[in-house]
Amino acid sequence: VNTIGMNSNWLITYESRPFVGDKKSSQDVLKFWRIDSNGKFSLNDMFDMPHSGSAISSIILSQSEITPGVYHCLTIGEDRKVMVWNNAARRV
Repeated sequence: VNTIGMNSNWLITYESRPFVGDKKSSQDVLKFWRIDSNGKFSLNDMFDMPHSGSAISSIILSQSEITPGVYHCLTIGEDRKVMVWNNAARRV
């Protein structure tokens, strides 16, 4: 796990590792884990190549002030792009 973001309901992890035998490619996965009331984690969703192969340098997680129960996750990549994700829609 390279980068994480977390609050009381969600854990977001970013994993990046090179493919075996190919030094120019990597496997990048952004995973959204739901945390239940007992503190157990379950994989809720995952995205391959979230920044089209560019590494994620930061994850920011916050709760929506407009819609209760909706959480926004911002990822900042080495591609200098900011992407917004939430638990109500796969990607904004």
